[in-house]
Order: sequence, then C-alpha cells, then structure tokens
Amino acid sequence: MVARARTAFFRGVNSYVPGMQYASDMQIGAPGVFSLGTPAVEAASALSAAAGLANALVTYPLNFELDSRYGRGVRVDFSGVPGTNAVIRLLGEDYLGQPITKDFTGAAAATTTTASGVVAWKRITAARVTLVASNAVQIQIGTLKPLGLPYKSEVMWSRENNVPLLTAAAQAGAVWTLPVLTDPATLATGDPRGTYTPVATLNGVLEIIVALDGDNSVNAANNGGLHGIRHFSV
Repeated sequence: MVARARTAFFRGVNSYVPGMQYASDMQIGAPGVFSLGTPAVEAASALSAAAGLANALVTYPLNFELDSRYGRGVRVDFSGVPGTNAVIRLLGEDYLGQPITKDFTGAAAATTTTASGVVAWKRITAARVTLVASNAVQIQIGTLKPLGLPYKSEVMWSRENNVPLLTAAAQAGAVWTLPVLTDPATLATGDPRGTYTPVATLNGVLEIIVALDGDNSVNAANNGGLHGIRHFSV
C-alpha cells in the first residue's frame, strides 16, 4: 500500500509531535511506502515573478503553497548583483503546519544571484528584507528539486514514474539528504526529516514514491522522534 492521503492536516494547525514514537502509516522496523506526489519541474519563477525592491526594509505578505505532498525546497533569486550582502527572510510552514523561518543571502558581488533553501516548505506566508542591498534589485521566489519526507527516516528504495531505484546509504548526498539532528535547529540547519532529490526530471505528472525505514529515536534531551527536531522559527 502506498500512503497518499494527508487530509488530516489543516492549514493553521500545528500537528508537530515532539518525540513522536508511532504513526499509523509507519511501521518501525519495516519500510513504509509513501507517495511524494507529482510535483512540477523546478523553476526560478514558479511562485512569484520578480517584484519588490530588495534594498528596502519591507515585509511582503504571501500565500504560496508548494506542490509536493510533504513540501519541497525553495529558492530566492535576485534580479542583479546586490552590491552589498542582501538577506531575504522567508516565513512559512512545513506540511505539519509547523512554523519555519529561513534566511536567503545574496552575496554582494556574486556572479550567481540565486540563494537556495535547505528545508522542505509546504507554505510560504511572508518574505521579509532583513539586510538591504545597495543596488536597486528585485526578488522572485521559485522551487527546487529536493522533496520533503513525512518522517525522519532512511530511504530504502524509491520508484520514479514506475522505474524502481535502489537508494542505499552510500547514495546519501546524491538523492537522499539525511535528517539534520542539530538541536535546537538554527536559521542555517537543514531539514529535520531529510529530503529526497529525484533522479528523473519532474514534470507535474511523474509520481515519486519512496520506501522509508522510520527512525523514532530521540536525543539526550528527549527531542526528535518521527517528526524530527522542531524547525527554527521566529
């Protein structure tokens, strides 16, 4: 059976469970099979066109929902070289409704103007300029290929468009990014449940399925469990 429906999670309700030891769709000691959905191809302008000056201390209210079942990575692009380091702070939620805050930095004289995210977002509710650029540049928000996972776990195997792939621990860093165990999480730490980066090109039709061996372990402070360490938020 492939777990697909996540209708129990409602917007505005934080369903994160500290130290979570059990989930009805995850058997500890045996892989659970989950669909990550049929996300569209990653794109710089997937969520917003270039808008808003990044050289002014402004907060932009947003209402973006990511198209992967458990969220996906996002990116912030600057329309030009910022001139001085510029920082855009995104606020939003993961698929559980758990608040997330992350900073995206555009380097002063960067040859590339893309700042990539490290966690899987389900919703983005605001973008805030916290460090202004000296040049008059605009920003846009887009999507990345890494997809969120429902639980802190090891990816045992995956299936992309009905093509099976083995995902051994040796491949970690290629398709599977391990859960980050840093406690407490910071502005810079990665996803507490890990992410999966498909090999195939996403197109909005191709379904990504993964088999997960859940990890409900907790640290010395009794934090962690299946939902991982609590996200950083302000």
